[in-house]
Amino acid sequence: MTNLQINRLIVVSKGSTVYDEKFHKGINIIRGQNGSGKSTIIELIYYVLGADHIDWKEEALKCDYVLAEIKISDHILSLKREINIDGKPPIYLSWGNIEDSTVSSWEVYSMKRSAERESFSQVIFRTLNIPDSNENTSVL
Repeated sequence: MTNLQINRLIVVSKGSTVYDEKFHKGINIIRGQNGSGKSTIIELIYYVLGADHIDWKEEALKCDYVLAEIKISDHILSLKREINIDGKPPIYLSWGNIEDSTVSSWEVYSMKRSAERESFSQVIFRTLNIPDSNENTSVL
C-alpha cells in the first residue's frame, strides 16, 4: 500500500525552534484559539511537501525554514525548505530521521527536473512506487 505520513514538523526562526510537534499515525488534530497559528502550521506542512503558491502570513515570514520528517511506504525521509517568498526555493532531502541528518547527508532537489537531475516530486513519486510520466508515453 502506498501512503505518506508526517511524523514530525519543526519550524525555526532566528536559530531557535518555534514549533516542534510529533504526529502519530491516523488523524491528528491541530487545535487552538483563533489566531494561534493553526492555519500557518497547515501552510508550512503544505510548503515543505513542495507547494509553491502560499499566501504567507506575517508570522510565517518571520521564520527561517521548516523541517519535516515523513514516512513514505517503508522509507523515512527528512525534508528541509527555507521560507522564501521570491522564487521557488529547493527542497533538501535526507534519507532517515531528523535527528540522524547531518550537513553532508542533505541532497538538494529543485522543483523542476533537468537533464542531469531528478526533481523533488520525481523522487517522492519513485519512493511511492508511482510511475513517472514520460513525454513519449501515450495512453490508448
